Parts: sequence; C-alpha cells; structure tokens
Amino acid sequence: MTPAEEALKALADMLDGTEPCRNDPEMWFADDPRWVETRDAKALCNGTKRRYDDADDPTGPCPARDACFKAGLLASTHGVWGGTDAAQREAIRDKHHLPAPDMGLRGPYDV
Repeated sequence: MTPAEEALKALADMLDGTEPCRNDPEMWFADDPRWVETRDAKALCNGTKRRYDDADDPTGPCPARDACFKAGLLASTHGVWGGTDAAQREAIRDKHHLPAPDMGLRGPYDV
C-alpha cells in the first residue's frame, strides 16, 4: 500500500458520515480558493465557523482534520482537505520536496 493509500484508509476509518464534507461535497471543491465556499469549508475544518446556523459557537476543529490534511497532501491536488486548499498544499509539498499526488481525488468526500 502506498503512503497515500495508507493515509486515505486512516481517514476513511475515522469518518462516520456526519462530517460536513460528507454532506455538502460541492463546498469542498470550489474552482477558486477565494470563493466563499472554499473559505467556509476551511473554516468548518478548522473550527472557526459554526457547523449549524442555530449553534451558538463554532464546534471546534474537525476530529479528522489532521488525518484529512495528510491524505490531501499525499493524494489530491483538488479541493479542501484538512482545512487547506490546493494552493496551500502545493506550497507545503514544494517546501518539503514532496511529490505531487497522482490519485486524482477531488475532495474528502471521495474517500
């Protein structure tokens, strides 16, 4: 199993289907990182946006955020993964001399 496949399996094992990325996948794959959908998706991952409109406070970071980030870093050039957009992950890969992913996944909902 490749490191990307291992990261994706670890993420899939953590998800229970109630995560916002599992219920509204379009938010996690906006065409431009400046779009509201992308900002909202990142904020939900990082716990800085309320998950439900009637909630009093943000719910805190998604419990799968770190695993999701790792999976996105290793497996995807698209979408929001672990609170980061594609450009942020590309910069991290460049800084740490990591290869570009080739699995073609679009977002956490593909797991």
